[in-house]
Amino acid sequence: MSEVVSLGTLQRQFTRCLVSLEAKILADGFEFTLGEGYRSPEQAAINSLTLIDRARVAAFIESKYPVLSEAIRVSVSRGIKNSVHGKKLAQDLNLFKNGDFLTKKEDYAPFGEWWKKQHILARWGGDFDDADHFSFEYNGVR
Repeated sequence: MSEVVSLGTLQRQFTRCLVSLEAKILADGFEFTLGEGYRSPEQAAINSLTLIDRARVAAFIESKYPVLSEAIRVSVSRGIKNSVHGKKLAQDLNLFKNGDFLTKKEDYAPFGEWWKKQHILARWGGDFDDADHFSFEYNGVR
């Protein structure tokens, strides 16, 4: 019989593992900035739309909410509506070496492989085309 662990317990475990990952990145001579962490339900809904549907939503609200309309129109974030970002179990990291922003999967791979060994639920986005993403799986979502 497996033990049920609360979301709050997982969030705290995730945070401890994330701090360890950040320490490893620095110890290995890299730097980082924080990308997306928590994602609101509203942002998740926008991210789940196709670019065409985003344009439609933006056009519909443009006259009354021009700033919001523009933000939706220019957003290229992609994602699923039920992301673990919304459960506070994911963090995107922007990796740097000697001041250069690193964007290739292979730049993140050593940290992704290390991350996956830190917890049974630890998942690295490089395994699903999102290399800067570090998360815990929750209810089948990674």
